[in-house]
Amino acid sequence: MIKASELIINSDKSIYHLGLKPHHIVENIIVVGDPGRVELVASFFDSVTHTAQNREYRTVIGTFKNKPVMVISSGIGCGPIDILINELDALVNVDFDTLMPKKELTKLNIIRLGTTGAISDNIDLGDIVMSKYTIGIDGLAHFYAESPLCRVSELEKIFHKSIFNCSSLVIPYAVESSKELVSKFEDMSRLGVTMCAGGFFAPQGRKVRLQPTFDSVIESLAEFKYDGLELTNIEMEGAAMETLALMLGHKTITMCVAVAHRSAKVVNIDYHNKVKDMIEKVLERL
Repeated sequence: MIKASELIINSDKSIYHLGLKPHHIVENIIVVGDPGRVELVASFFDSVTHTAQNREYRTVIGTFKNKPVMVISSGIGCGPIDILINELDALVNVDFDTLMPKKELTKLNIIRLGTTGAISDNIDLGDIVMSKYTIGIDGLAHFYAESPLCRVSELEKIFHKSIFNCSSLVIPYAVESSKELVSKFEDMSRLGVTMCAGGFFAPQGRKVRLQPTFDSVIESLAEFKYDGLELTNIEMEGAAMETLALMLGHKTITMCVAVAHRSAKVVNIDYHNKVKDMIEKVLERL
């Protein structure tokens, strides 16, 4: 039995952070970082059956061409992702009356749609980048005993040596995205390797008033290759989301529109239409 202090259920039988109940959850879930982007995804829905809001977690559940779909915001970074994925799984795989894991487990399709900074010279602003492999340098996976069972240890070792010179300050973790979902969306995106940082500034090599410990990380990333793929981009949530989802038996991928190019040092903040186009294409293929 799971202790009540470990999985907090509200008095109305909704889960603590997301404010959702088990009957709300559908198989296909789109995750966005920005709560404002939830309404953009939901604008394509034929109908809306439920909405919820708690902290950064904004949810709309409805249908797209008669298929149930849910969109939920995660906020920024791996901390909110840790809450999101664990609570989504609990909603479908834990009996809230007995607080026991269910014998028959439900598998979810979890698709993160975000924005990213490109690294590879072969990625242009506005391109859709899909992560075949995600590498986290935030450390979240190391707090879960099961994570080595789904991680790509070879990639971790090569990346650790090539980018951080085996520094004890960074211990990467890496996972491969769902092959089934990758094949479904591969022809509409650029496939590559993604690094997911634990912050926006120094962890991604940015300098404002503080100096990054690893001040040449962008140059090193631009040269990195694995499994015939370039390191295409940097973001902040994909590795945590995919590692947790894989440990729990769900299918997951991350797709992002490139809105900045870290190597070329250019940025485009007017990317609304590119994100809208990505959302519509993904919904059509669910």
